[in-house]
Amino acid sequence: MTRNARIAYIVGAALMAAGTIGPWVQVSIGVAGAVPVSGFGHGAGILLVLLGLAVVLLRRAEGAAQLVGLLAVLWMAYCAYALPGDFTDAGAWQAEGAWGMYVSLVGALVLGLGLVAAAFARLQTMALRLAAARVARQA
Repeated sequence: MTRNARIAYIVGAALMAAGTIGPWVQVSIGVAGAVPVSGFGHGAGILLVLLGLAVVLLRRAEGAAQLVGLLAVLWMAYCAYALPGDFTDAGAWQAEGAWGMYVSLVGALVLGLGLVAAAFARLQTMALRLAAARVARQA
């Protein structure tokens, strides 16, 4: 993994973790107003475990860290999609994403960019090795 990809990966994971602190959903229960609901108990705990595992694995096994990071991004996307609907299905008048969810989503995008940069660097290295092998065979 290149240095820039590693930085994007770590910054994205930090943003996702920071977003779990804040409220993920604003639930309107009628005319009385909106109630902020934390992400813990609604997927943020699982997200923190995945992110912690990804950062620990980043030092030893980059491939496994990238896989766990991808799982964290997919889990965040699922939670962001499903959580407001779960509250409206449970009887809330209106439910919409709050700032914690949006910070985590931005972190997921940054982490995803780090994953794409790492994959691109790996493909580039493979292409260079193949080209060097061809040149060596021709000589």
